[in-house]
Amino acid sequence: MLKNLKAQNVAPLGLLVLSSLLLAVILTYGVDELPELKHVIAELGGLAAITALSVLLTYLLPANMKHCLIYLRFSNALPAHRFCRLMAFDPRVDQLRLKALLPDLPTLADEGTAQNIYWYRHIYQPVRDAELVKGVHKAFLLYRDTATALLVIALLLNVSNLAEAWFLFQSMQVSMGFLIVIYVEALLMGLAAHNCGNRFVTTAVTEFVMQHCSVPSD
Repeated sequence: MLKNLKAQNVAPLGLLVLSSLLLAVILTYGVDELPELKHVIAELGGLAAITALSVLLTYLLPANMKHCLIYLRFSNALPAHRFCRLMAFDPRVDQLRLKALLPDLPTLADEGTAQNIYWYRHIYQPVRDAELVKGVHKAFLLYRDTATALLVIALLLNVSNLAEAWFLFQSMQVSMGFLIVIYVEALLMGLAAHNCGNRFVTTAVTEFVMQHCSVPSD
């Protein structure tokens, strides 16, 4: 199902990255410069080409690396490593019913790896096909990959600027304004992915409780 969700995100991901680049161009060069947008696009090497390259590189990066970037953790980066704490702050989760369904939860509170494995096997797997779970999972993947793609673009342009700094100092200053906007956009997308990831974990918990409580007893 993960491959299906990522496949569904290819077009939205490209559109979101391209829209972010266009917004960065407008914020950097101003609306008055839009008639000269062709020259800006030419200097950047083509926004469409950059978008395609960044999306490709994003899919080539390991998922663990992207999770480390989003959650700023080198180990136990996934929100499911902390699902015991996350679900305690989600008002949708019926804590009493969850504890009745999963009485061994307190033993996992201090072990991140065990939490992730438990959540994946016993909570996520039974509800992975629920529309609500798939929706928030898809959103998490989209924002995660968009943030990564924008960061890749910013880093590539930064390297390009450094290589040309000796010859095009003034041009580099203009590009730095563009880079700042891209970094800010990457940060905002990362925050959106961070929140969606947490929501994904607790949504699965909520759906798990709802499904089990809706099953009539014999």
